[in-house]
Parts: sequence; C-alpha cells; structure tokens
Amino acid sequence: MGKIKYLLLLIFNLVIVSGVYFYLLNTLHFFPIMAIYQIIALAGVCIYLFLFFHHNNEIGKAKMNGRELPEELLQKRRNRLKAVVILLSPFVFTVLADYIYLIFFVK
Repeated sequence: MGKIKYLLLLIFNLVIVSGVYFYLLNTLHFFPIMAIYQIIALAGVCIYLFLFFHHNNEIGKAKMNGRELPEELLQKRRNRLKAVVILLSPFVFTVLADYIYLIFFVK
C-alpha cells in the first residue's frame, strides 16, 4: 500500500472512532466509554512500543552476529507496526482530544 492509502485509512479510522466516542458520550451519556477508550489507548501504546523494541532488538542482534535479516521479515514487521498505528492510534488521539477539551473548555 502506498503512503496516501495508509494516511486515508488512518483518517477514516480516526473519524469513525471519534464519532462513536463523542456520540456515545454526548447523546447517550454512556460514561464508561471514557474508561474503555483509555484502556484501548493505553494498550495500543504498549503494543506499539513492544513491537517497535522487539523489531529493533532483532535487527541489533543480527548486526552483532554479522548477518542481515531477510527483507521479507523486515517488511512483514514494518507492515505490522503500520497496522498497529492505523488501528490503535485513533483511540489515543481521541482520548487526547477529549482531555484537551476537558482541560481548556469545561469549567
């Protein structure tokens, strides 16, 4: 997939996730949605960090042993990182946007 497709998919997911969040929060007053989104956002950050450090650790181990990892494996790991960003970062952005709104605009 090209970079534009990833960007469009990220924006689409962000609109869907944010729309569901604010709809449930404002119209139905479903306040547990805040905790659910916070848990998903925290899990997303932890999953991304784990995959990122695991990926870099494997590259470092291979270079220390004087060998290179196969390009197919590297591409597979890059695609997995991109998928995590596309699927879970909208939750992080939504929670951050809600916190910014609560801090600056709600009295």
